[in-house]
Amino acid sequence: MKKQILKSALIAMAGVGLMAGSANALIINGEVWTGITDATNLVRTFDTSQDSTATFNINGIFNFDTRSTGEPSPITYGDFLNGENDTNIVTWLTGTNLNSTVMDTADNFAGSFFQFTGTAYFDANEQITHDDGVWITLISLSDGSIYQGGFDDPTAPRTTDLGNAAGNYAFTLNYIESNQLPAVLKMSVDPVPEPTTMLLFGTGLLGLAAIGRRKETE
Repeated sequence: MKKQILKSALIAMAGVGLMAGSANALIINGEVWTGITDATNLVRTFDTSQDSTATFNINGIFNFDTRSTGEPSPITYGDFLNGENDTNIVTWLTGTNLNSTVMDTADNFAGSFFQFTGTAYFDANEQITHDDGVWITLISLSDGSIYQGGFDDPTAPRTTDLGNAAGNYAFTLNYIESNQLPAVLKMSVDPVPEPTTMLLFGTGLLGLAAIGRRKETE
């Protein structure tokens, strides 16, 4: 009986190790400052030391595009951050829950400033599709090298090439939404894989369980 319990535990632990060895969930941390009266060209210089309207995190990906949510109907912050086909899970953490609040989309470049942070795997020469300004800083998790780039305040959705090398990065992404809809921010990044040692750990435990099963049958 004890042997059977031990084998079951080994198999369960191996499953955990193998799952951890595949990938983390992609978690995007975010802050938003609303009611900015003149957001023109602030994407690199906005003062993030001032209190934000809200903080949140997203269990999902950068697939924010109000063109898929029924424009020109009023668009809320929840509509935007939930992503295309409502695939993201947004958790409001501090400040005001903006899930049902209509986004700032007034004329004269009034709007909102978003800052997103996290870690992710970026393909080489990643592209980001956006309306209004973006500015991204990437710090390599392997060698600490830094990449920065972006584009200030386009008046229509456009695609910007980041020109980065493939790899795992810590990122800070600033995004300005101003001067009415659409609000577009799309980028195909993936979760950072767990260390290979976790995969080896899981494989080793499965091997031990198999050896124990074989000895019991002899």
